[in-house]
Amino acid sequence: MISKRTESGAAMYFAVEEFVGTLNGKSGGFTLMHQGKMSTEGSSLDIIILSGSGRGELTGITGTYTIVQDEGGHTYELTYELAH
Repeated sequence: MISKRTESGAAMYFAVEEFVGTLNGKSGGFTLMHQGKMSTEGSSLDIIILSGSGRGELTGITGTYTIVQDEGGHTYELTYELAH
């Protein structure tokens, strides 16, 4: 992960994450790319599956990954499509 915070409080980060395992009965892996920004104007977090990174039975996967924050913590939601 690479991150930067300025004296005014604006911040950003980039990260790369590898998934290896089973997704709905299909074995393989893929790469997730993170980009987060925060400033006085608001914040954003984009996490996508790197196109072309799918391996094994997950070859051709595309999609997004969302971290949902609430009072009790957070959950993860993966929205994806697999090319046939």
